[in-house]
Amino acid sequence: LLAFNYALCFDAQFVPALLGKGFALWKLKQPEAALAAYEQVEQLDPTCVAAHNGKGYALYALKQDEAALDAFENAQRLDPSDVVVRTNVGYALYRLNRFDAALRTFRATLDLLPGYAPAHYGRGQVLEQLQQPHEALQAYQDATHANKRYQAAWREQAHILYTLAYYDDAVVAYEQALRLVPNCSRSYRGYGDTLLALGRYEAALIAYVHALEYGPSDAWACNGKGNALYKLTRNEQ
Repeated sequence: LLAFNYALCFDAQFVPALLGKGFALWKLKQPEAALAAYEQVEQLDPTCVAAHNGKGYALYALKQDEAALDAFENAQRLDPSDVVVRTNVGYALYRLNRFDAALRTFRATLDLLPGYAPAHYGRGQVLEQLQQPHEALQAYQDATHANKRYQAAWREQAHILYTLAYYDDAVVAYEQALRLVPNCSRSYRGYGDTLLALGRYEAALIAYVHALEYGPSDAWACNGKGNALYKLTRNEQ
């Protein structure tokens, strides 16, 4: 951020530095300041795809979902072949509960780039909401096939496997998710739930303890820990 600001000292309208500043501010969780930087770029160059896309990210962080969708759609109109932008449109539609439109958008993205993992993941999110677990599972598997380091897709794949009672497969997927991101409370909680279903109560208890280490306010993990202790007849705890 300091470097971008320094560049702007020499030219306050230097678009690459303004874009960099906007991105840095967004990463630093300062979406209002990021939005101001992106809007300045829009004024200087209304055809800048990165500015509209970045504006969408900032508005999304500010929970201005309709405005975020407008920004992403503006970016898409400027470059219909940009799969990142098109995927962002899909996520914005998903967040607005416009699931059919979101699904069409993710599928259109995959027509452009069949191996684009974030679009497969987004498709899985929508299919879950549409109560199509087997189709959602396939979408998450497509995402991890495209990018084996896609932690969120492994975690969601594991969750679907658990809900379908494929517990052994769910354990494998949760373990992969935890190898990629070892401090994920949600993964540990789901891992604990799966181990509990398998009757592996001590291992489940350890998983819940880790879940609460990384997410102390997770009520579901607290409840799971209680269930594991009950199964172990440690009623005082």
